[in-house]
Amino acid sequence: MDNFNENENELESIRQSILEIKKNTNSPEKITKSVSFSLTDELKEHIEFTVKQEIENNIEGLILKTIKKQNILKTVIEDIISNYTNNKEVLEKFMQEILQKQIRQIIQVGLEEYICKDD
Repeated sequence: MDNFNENENELESIRQSILEIKKNTNSPEKITKSVSFSLTDELKEHIEFTVKQEIENNIEGLILKTIKKQNILKTVIEDIISNYTNNKEVLEKFMQEILQKQIRQIIQVGLEEYICKDD
């Protein structure tokens, strides 16, 4: 029976607290709204902070990846140049291929301009 009385006393205490809150505010919705707004503000700040951190981390990662790729590319180019310069015949053949490609491009552009001019 004592447990029952204790539970009843707790319930009555809770009811009194709720009535007190209702007296001090116009409606219970205000309490809910104020709590949800404060939670929303905290969540908003947390989300903004988290997003900012993620962006900063991603930018740092992208910069590091770019630098790494540039270093790899630089190494590959240096290797190619050193391989071609070590073998004179291969270098000459490579240069001829480049010249032939450039000559073909020049001729193609010239022909396209000439054909377009006639139109």
